[in-house]
Parts: sequence; C-alpha cells; structure tokens
Amino acid sequence: MPILLSYIQAIVDEKKVKEMFILTGSQQFNLLDSINQSLAGRTAIISLLPYSLKEISSYYKEPPSYDELIFKGSYPKLYEEDIPVEAFMRDYIKTYVERDVREISELKNLHLFQKFLKLCAGRVGQILNYQNLGDDLGVSHNTIREWISILEASYIIYLLPPFFTNIKKQLIKSPKIYFYDTGLAAYLLDIEKEKHLHSHPLRGNLFENLVINELIKHRYNNGKKNNLCFYRDGSQKEIDIIYNIGNCYLPIEIKSAETFTKDFLKNLDYFEKTFPDLKYGKILVYAANDEQKRQDTYITNPRQMLSCIEALDE
Repeated sequence: MPILLSYIQAIVDEKKVKEMFILTGSQQFNLLDSINQSLAGRTAIISLLPYSLKEISSYYKEPPSYDELIFKGSYPKLYEEDIPVEAFMRDYIKTYVERDVREISELKNLHLFQKFLKLCAGRVGQILNYQNLGDDLGVSHNTIREWISILEASYIIYLLPPFFTNIKKQLIKSPKIYFYDTGLAAYLLDIEKEKHLHSHPLRGNLFENLVINELIKHRYNNGKKNNLCFYRDGSQKEIDIIYNIGNCYLPIEIKSAETFTKDFLKNLDYFEKTFPDLKYGKILVYAANDEQKRQDTYITNPRQMLSCIEALDE
C-alpha cells in the first residue's frame, strides 16, 4: 500500500509525538526506499536478526547440542511450529529467489543464481574471492559483486572486513563471507541431518559462523552497529574476531573442539605480542560447557560468551 507512508508522514508532522508507529516486515527493499523518501529524519531503523541462543534456549528444557543449533539455525518459525528443517529451508530459498531477488534485480538465470548460493555456502568462513567465484560459475567478477550485494541487502550473508591499522605488516584486504543463519548455510551444503555435521569438513567454519552471529546479534539487539572484523597478516597468522570496545581491541579466537588444548591460545598470544596493550584481555570460545580463566585469557563457550563480554564492556 504505497500511500501508507505518506499518510503516516502527515500524522507524524501534525502530532509531533514520538514513537507513534511501529512498522515491521521482511520485505525491506521497496519499504526502505519509501521510508527514505517519505519519513527521512523521522524514523529509527532496527535490524532484527533471527533468534539468539538465549531466545532459542526458552524452547528447550536442556540445552541443545551445538550441532543441532548449527543444523536447525535460528529462524523463529522453526521453533514456534513443528516444521521439518529441510522443508522450511527449501520453501525459504524458493520464495526468496523467485520473489525477493527478482524484485531487486534483473535476474534471468534462476538456476545459475541457486548454484551461486551453494558456492557461497561452500566458502563460509573463508576469504571471498570474486574472480574465483566468477570462474566457477562462468560469469564476470562484476556479476558476482552484484549478486553478493543482493545477498547482503536481503540479510542472507554478511561480509566480515579485515582488521586495518598502521602496523608495518601486509594485512589481507579481502573480507570473509558468513551467513546470517547457519541452518540455511547447512541446507545449501546438502547437510540433511544433524549427525552429518559431525564429520563434515566445514563443521568448524559453521561453528565459527554460529559464534560470530551471536556477537552481531548482541550488537544489534543493544542498538549498536556491527563493528567486528578479523585479523590475518602476511604470515597467515589469524584471529577470528577483533571486537572493538571503545578504541581498545578484544581478540576472540573460536575453536569447534570440545576439549581444550594450550595450542588454541597460540594465535592470541601472537596477536598480543604485536598489540601488547590489550586492556580487556583475550577470549577463547570453544564447544564445551565450562568456563575458566588463564592469566588474561577468558576461556568460555558460545552460550556464556556474551556474559563475559558484557562484564568487560561495563
């Protein structure tokens, strides 16, 4: 109903009362365009991502396994209604591609775009290379850039930027690719059952995706922007997440193993040698259920990670 926003604008301008209307919806493309035209300066736009782990926990008596959380994902309808995961994801992709994508682009080859989605899932947690993706699909890197923008605009994927500073090291400039929902990524990877995750070569990447999603949801749910990035230098030393608190760095390393080993800390220690002034210490997140602290390193798990960060960020 295109006239709706102009109608609301007239009321808001006349009444001059804050918080008169709440507008919700998943069809954001034309809506945001209309808001910018009719309600610029009169609105607050809030991004509501799928459920957080805390919200999902309310549907369980006992905490689900991390493999179940990865496989099922976090779309609310899956938890509110008894819908098989595969059926939900299949219909979601079909609706998304045939309605949303066609609405914002002149997409002619649906089959090729669906293949592109699968190739993106196969690169989850990896450096995005537009040229390689284009070569695999037989399209130009400019087409890949356009399609990536479509996936970003429709909250299917996000690109995690690299960490930049003035240190005299050659830092990687390309972003990493992640999915806003791990269940969707798992479906696109043809993972049909939770148990198939255990031996899947990308399980570690999907676990990493799960943890980073929690951090982004934490930011958005507190009315903050996504300020996360990753660190990798020319010698391939890498930190999964650099979480900024003010102008201080909080390095976060993510491991999908359930058993802790000292080897998990070597990249964090390397980062600390380069940036010794880590006011908030370091965090290791792995797939256990316990918490501990070793000197200035907090060792935690996805469910308790945010409590640790909130304590540091007070």
